[in-house]
Amino acid sequence: MTDPDSVTALKRDPNAARVIGELWSLDPDSAASVALWVELRRSVDTGSVVIARHPGGTKIGFYFCTPYAPTYEARRPVVTGDTALARGQCFPFERAAASATPTS
Repeated sequence: MTDPDSVTALKRDPNAARVIGELWSLDPDSAASVALWVELRRSVDTGSVVIARHPGGTKIGFYFCTPYAPTYEARRPVVTGDTALARGQCFPFERAAASATPTS
């Protein structure tokens, strides 16, 4: 779920590793979290959703909450989970545990 371009740096950050651990330990339904991730990945595979980029073409980067996923953009209207997204809308994949402390 973590932004592939940021995995190496986040693995070196002990706070990030701790918060990701908290995410999974506090997730009341990890199967639902994984199912939502699979649904999002299907949208990426079909081209309905892409990793969002700045106007110059560089990736926007990962969202600041766990699981530090890339920022995505809907290329066409799509529903992910129970959220309807409009064409061009940027969004994160966030599964932050309510009591987890964010990294600095």
